[in-house]
Amino acid sequence: MRNLNVVILALPGNIFLDTTAIVAAFENTNALLDQQQAALFARYEVIFATADLQPQAISYAGLQMICHQSVYRITGQIDSLYICGNPNAMGEAALEMLRLWLLTNLYRCSRICATGAAVEILALAGLLDHSPFVIHWSMKEEFNLKFPALEPSAELLFVRNGNILTGAGMGATTDLCLSLIEEDFGKAIAMEVARYLVVYQRRAGTDLQISSMLGQQLSGKKQITMIKTWIQANLKHNLKIVVLADRAAMSPRNFARVFQAQTGLTPGRYIENLRLESSKRYLEETDLSIDQVAVECGFSHADSMRKLYLRTLLMTPLSYRKMQARNKPLNKLPQWQEM
Repeated sequence: MRNLNVVILALPGNIFLDTTAIVAAFENTNALLDQQQAALFARYEVIFATADLQPQAISYAGLQMICHQSVYRITGQIDSLYICGNPNAMGEAALEMLRLWLLTNLYRCSRICATGAAVEILALAGLLDHSPFVIHWSMKEEFNLKFPALEPSAELLFVRNGNILTGAGMGATTDLCLSLIEEDFGKAIAMEVARYLVVYQRRAGTDLQISSMLGQQLSGKKQITMIKTWIQANLKHNLKIVVLADRAAMSPRNFARVFQAQTGLTPGRYIENLRLESSKRYLEETDLSIDQVAVECGFSHADSMRKLYLRTLLMTPLSYRKMQARNKPLNKLPQWQEM
């Protein structure tokens, strides 16, 4: 039984939160397996690597990281290659060298993950052509200018397409790592690691980067705060703007203007996001039919909910439910361990 190699490729300008989150997730998995004396399971072997011949990598905040070795000196199988950092902080020659290395070593990598700005290196290598992928919401405009032929999602936390995983970075890094741990060792282990990391709620890749629940805490105007609380409790009811404006004692036009100024979203988009988040919980936690879930969450009909899922999650509600239902039992070894 061999250990699983996790190579963290720290590019210049990496966000320290990203790199430490990756280490925390995998090393705490090792500690948990040791604590449970799970002899049947392998462990993660975490290797920090640079995209340079030197072992140093400088983070976005200027912190110097001393890595184990250069990625160009790593031999053998790489179970998970996790790229974090900013390719734009690399020189042209170094960037081209990394692009060519990535293309010639694809066969050695069981999984390739990139988060935040590092997603650009996968785009440069042509690995995202005709594939769904995710970037951080703040990078979408600049990304579209560089790669006009590609269509990233700036809404989802992370997306898997074959052996390529892309994520928004920052806090989403932990969610992505937990999904890999679940794939390797089962849901029970992943949930225990999440608990140890004091994760408030495990998020799927299909959760949104910008949470409507978080946005609810940002409003400073009392009427808008009260309306948002009322909306959340009454999703299945009539939430037309005239109804909301009347409850806020405002004209519809003024209400729409103030609401967007306070939340950054139109009332319609805010309600749509809440209904999406609510419907996902129904699909995950209940046996209600798709039609029943649509009614409970206030969609005019199931087809409206289906169109929203396709547009934002790149899948149907039924596909989302099936994806969430997949769970490898703890006592069943992953395929790579049964060999």
